[in-house]
Amino acid sequence: MREGKHLIMTGKIVLGEHLGYPYIECDIENGIKIIERLSQKLGFESEDMRDAIRILNNYNEFYSYAKRKGKEFIVPSKRESDFIRGRVVIDKIKPLDTRNIMIIFERRIDKKLLEEIIKELEK
Repeated sequence: MREGKHLIMTGKIVLGEHLGYPYIECDIENGIKIIERLSQKLGFESEDMRDAIRILNNYNEFYSYAKRKGKEFIVPSKRESDFIRGRVVIDKIKPLDTRNIMIIFERRIDKKLLEEIIKELEK
């Protein structure tokens, strides 16, 4: 994913795009904050957002499992009804190391909205 186009790069957070999918590279704490803020701004919390927060809250377990199994990505569970309603937000999570992640969002998530959330977090 790193060969994609970087839209914003700050000290702690990188916003980029790869093959039309926006992504954010950050630490676990900022990942949780970004998902929570995104949920507030969108006005809903989908199953994949709840599961992604659960994954990040228990990141050490998921990270060690992914490494043991040779998995490159952790995919949050999604409801079929969320797909139908267009409410799926997070495509997958890529563990970068023991403290940093890449959250890959669905294509329909506006990069300007993610940029706005990053700027709010930096204040």
